[in-house]
Parts: sequence; structure tokens; C-alpha cells
Amino acid sequence: MILIATPTRDTVTAGFAADLVKLCRRHPDARFAAALGIYIANLRQSCVSVAQQVGASHILFLDSDMRFPEDTLERLLAADVDIVAANYVQRTMPEWWVARRNGSTLSSVGRTGLEPVASVGCGVMLIRMTVFDRIRRRPWFSTPYDDAIHDHLGEDLYFCREAQGAGFEVWIDHDLSQAVRHQGMVELGVNSHREPILA
Repeated sequence: MILIATPTRDTVTAGFAADLVKLCRRHPDARFAAALGIYIANLRQSCVSVAQQVGASHILFLDSDMRFPEDTLERLLAADVDIVAANYVQRTMPEWWVARRNGSTLSSVGRTGLEPVASVGCGVMLIRMTVFDRIRRRPWFSTPYDDAIHDHLGEDLYFCREAQGAGFEVWIDHDLSQAVRHQGMVELGVNSHREPILA
């Protein structure tokens, strides 16, 4: 059984809701959990705890500001790796992709297949639950201050580092990445009148 987990402050977008409905129709045996709060690291931590409690084999993080195709879960499962995610462009300017490798951001434009990366955002990420059994240090997600970059680490970068320290590789699916967007990026350049979203 797979737990679909969404950390959110208290609301989700209409586009996200429609995408989630379509995905869940394809996977009626999956469970869904929404963690509500402010601190994203704690919300992700809570989602993993729920996945452990219900005996899930995987947790699929779908953030409430993401748009994704209805076959997202099949695509990520087909990768058959411990950690796999979609790469996507940040909502804020300047635009850059969230996956990083060799100290630089990694675009998925014109690429195909799977590729290992140093880190990637958790906005659309599938993780085998055995990963959390092998990461001994808690918490799994945190935003500590890093003197090297003079800033706080994102909780997704922290998780990727911890997972790699436990011997796991982090992968991105370039093909799926080209079908995934932040909600804000979808809306750029669209006028105020939009067709209804059908799920």
C-alpha cells in the first residue's frame, strides 16, 4: 500500500485537487494523508510517521502547489529505485530547476530517462519506506543553518544528504519532469478567464 502525502498550510489549489482526484482514481488502494501546519520539515516528518503507522511500502509526496499527470505514481514506481522524484522549475524568479548535480542546477529540458542527482525538491517524490529504517539520525527532514552557504538548508536538500549518507541514491525522472509544474508556473501568462478544471 502506498501513502500519498501532502504537507500544506491549510488549503490546496483547484488544479492540485483535480490532479489528485485523477491519480487516486487509478490507485483506489492508496491512502491519502494531509499534514497541516507551518513548518514544512515537521509536516514531512509527520507524513512519514503516518506512513509507518499504516504499514505503507512507499510514501509519495505531492505538494499542494504542484501540477502533475494522473500516471505520476505508475511512472515513479516503474523506476524501481528507492528514491525518485520529478525535477521542476522553482516558482520564484530567476527560474531554475530544483535538481542539483556537481554544484549546479540540472535542467530536464531535452533529457530522457533516469539520472542520479545530489539533491532535488520533494514536491513530487516517491520514497520506499525502508529508506527511513536505514537513516539512523533523526529527524529525516530539517532546515539547519549551514555556515558554508550562509543560509538554512532546505528540508529536501537535508533529506537527500541524509539518504545518501545512508547509502541511497537519489534519482530524477526526466520524462515525468517535463509534465510536472508548480501551480504558479502553470498560471503565468494566462488571462483571468479560464476553462473549468475537469477531474
